[in-house]
Amino acid sequence: MGNESGLSGDPCWSTINPVSIKEEAAHIPQLNHGEVDGTAYVPAEVDVSIRPSWFYHQEEDAHVKSVAALWDLYFNSVGHNSVLLLNFPPDKRGLIPAIDSVRADSLHRLINGTFKNNLAAGASIKSLHPRGGNYKPANMIDDSESTYYATSDNAVTDTITFNLGRKKTFDVLMLQEVIELGHRTTGWSVDYSSDGKKWMPIPEATEKQAIGYKWFVKFKPVTASKVRLKVTSGKACLAIHTFDIYKQPSLQ
Repeated sequence: MGNESGLSGDPCWSTINPVSIKEEAAHIPQLNHGEVDGTAYVPAEVDVSIRPSWFYHQEEDAHVKSVAALWDLYFNSVGHNSVLLLNFPPDKRGLIPAIDSVRADSLHRLINGTFKNNLAAGASIKSLHPRGGNYKPANMIDDSESTYYATSDNAVTDTITFNLGRKKTFDVLMLQEVIELGHRTTGWSVDYSSDGKKWMPIPEATEKQAIGYKWFVKFKPVTASKVRLKVTSGKACLAIHTFDIYKQPSLQ
């Protein structure tokens, strides 16, 4: 990723051009963001320690990353189309200190508590350029690993509206492309509405670029009965595996 701060770029493409990476320090932008037209699939690894340093020091017991900080790291790594390598240094007993393990367990509970209930499940969905056949819009919310939504071959943009059926409050969204087919979408935004007429943008999900295997966005809670994904640019027709919305539990 080009740093040890737990922060990946936005955008963060899974592809790079290997010939351009000769000296790592001289190519931090490519490492941090990837290259949208890269020829090699090299997903970013985001490495960071749960403590200020990589090895155990007793004086750092009071500086183990908080659950809130770990939550941010999760969104800035796994949520940015990357993989997270979170370092846990063993102490002089050869064990992970209790405070470190408790924080990790709390993060695990927060992840499970957030992503267990997709509030978009059961929504009715309309899109402008459906491909038809087995590639229906409902595939984005069916919780299946093998299905996805696609547009017709000549449609690299689309507007997809999710009618939730009633007002729901949410503060996290997740998108997934069919990464086996490569990066396709290169521009997207999400907005919401309570009546289908007045639409409000989610600032944190506006003018985004990469989706890749997985992209998360968290934001201040909004309440809406309709959510809209607007794909504004792409390299090929859409292949969207997932569009989910969630509500975070309170941080403890």
